[in-house]
Amino acid sequence: MTSDRAITNALAPLRAALRAAAAADVDGLLAGAEADATEQIAAALARAETIVAQARAEGAADAAVVLAGPRARARREARAITMRAQRDAYRSLREASRAAARRHVDQPGHLKVRERLATAARARLGSGPVTTREMVTEAAGRRIDCSLDGFADRAVDALGSKVEGLWRDERGSGSTG
Repeated sequence: MTSDRAITNALAPLRAALRAAAAADVDGLLAGAEADATEQIAAALARAETIVAQARAEGAADAAVVLAGPRARARREARAITMRAQRDAYRSLREASRAAARRHVDQPGHLKVRERLATAARARLGSGPVTTREMVTEAAGRRIDCSLDGFADRAVDALGSKVEGLWRDERGSGSTG
């Protein structure tokens, strides 16, 4: 048995060297596997980040497409509301102007002014003009409106773009869409 022990003792350094080599191989394999795993995890995380970013971009694009119709509809509706409000303000101005002009009927001298306007209109139109009670003079397809409403309407029309002050704020910006 001493020979077995002697062999065992003689092989002990070889066994230790083999164990050390195996341990080094295992350590190398583990380090390599850990490095591969770290690399694969990093690559997977990068792919995941790319996928998430792409999904976000696609989601935003899909949302923009889905919301484009309602947004356009809302802009059209807002513009229609604005245009109705502007039209109503313009009509109110025109009606207020006409009402103010009509108040002059009760003023002294109105009949004289009315007769002078009718005479001037007839003279301007030439032969055969007819002046109606509403102060509109017509002859040969031409027409002169000397009515109070006509004067009021022309006064409002002469304001031109200044009428936009009805719906613009004092800084010049406004809700015209």
